[in-house]
Amino acid sequence: MRGVAGELEGSASLLSKLASRWGEDVSEAKNPAKKLARQITGRLPVVYGGGLLSGVARRWKNDFNENSKSWAAAETFPELCHNAVTAYEVPQTLRREVCVILLRSSLLSAKLRRTYQLTAEFLRRAGVCHAFVDAEGSGPLEHILSSVYLGIWVSYYVALLYGVDPSPVPGIDLMKQRVRHPPGLG
Repeated sequence: MRGVAGELEGSASLLSKLASRWGEDVSEAKNPAKKLARQITGRLPVVYGGGLLSGVARRWKNDFNENSKSWAAAETFPELCHNAVTAYEVPQTLRREVCVILLRSSLLSAKLRRTYQLTAEFLRRAGVCHAFVDAEGSGPLEHILSSVYLGIWVSYYVALLYGVDPSPVPGIDLMKQRVRHPPGLG
């Protein structure tokens, strides 16, 4: 057992390696973060995650909202199999406007991994853009952090493709200001 210190050290090392693969100086042809950003741009990203990646799906959604200033949605396995899969057929026009990102981990149960495959089959049959994103690393913490880190990079590149600065969040700032000081209640 590596212990917490070993897990943190391994995670830091992994993230450093990933930065060298996903960074700005890496061409799009060799950079999976840039490739995925290009695939998503102009579409509504819908992020699916299950098991240890359920929360990561929500994080990706939030990063798209804040960094790319774009709409996004997140769903979790297995719940989405009871609802979302029924929506793939109608309306047909939306199928071209969505790209589903399926966050996977080799640490997920065999049943959940099979559910991912079946979901991708449903998406393919419906003609919905989708992409698998596989977590990297040797344990749960590395799988979670590598997936979060990729989401940050992808949302950053989507922001650049949209021509927006990922840093400021004026909508959030305005919301906080209005909540603290509602107009017309002075």
